[in-house]
Amino acid sequence: MIHLITRYYSAVNKNQTLNLHIDLPWFVTVLFRGYEALYRIDGNDKYIKAIEKDLNYAWDNSKDKYGFITHSWLPAKEELRKPKWLLDEACIAELYARLSFIGQKQ
Repeated sequence: MIHLITRYYSAVNKNQTLNLHIDLPWFVTVLFRGYEALYRIDGNDKYIKAIEKDLNYAWDNSKDKYGFITHSWLPAKEELRKPKWLLDEACIAELYARLSFIGQKQ
């Protein structure tokens, strides 16, 4: 049981490039909504900046030949070749829109 918990919820970084272990990009967007709500209360942008850094990395480095971002936000060759989900791609636009709104209010 402990193995299952640490596999998905461990603080150990599974990749040195990203702050988060991305395996469900749409969930990162849902998580970001919570971080955004917390930021509006406490003003601490630590979590906002972490997702923004990972998102920018994905945008700059993890697009396939059609401009779609990989599932893990990493430039893994096998993922670059795989078909992409619209849900995973739509979250990119929402995250950038939310970051833009936060930036306008600062």
